[in-house]
Amino acid sequence: MAIGQWEEVNQLVKRKIHQPGENLMVMEVHFQKGGIGDEHAHPHEQLTYC
Repeated sequence: MAIGQWEEVNQLVKRKIHQPGENLMVMEVHFQKGGIGDEHAHPHEQLTYC
C-alpha cells in the first residue's frame, strides 16, 4: 500500500490512498470503462472518491 501514490489494482482500476486519520481511511479510485474492483472488507471506516 503506497500512501499518496497511484497504484494499479488491475488493468482497468487504479487507486491512491491518502494519509489516514485515526479512524478513517481516504482513497481515490479511478475506474476505466468496464473496470470492477474486487469485493473485500476491512474493520475501519473508509471514504472513497471515484
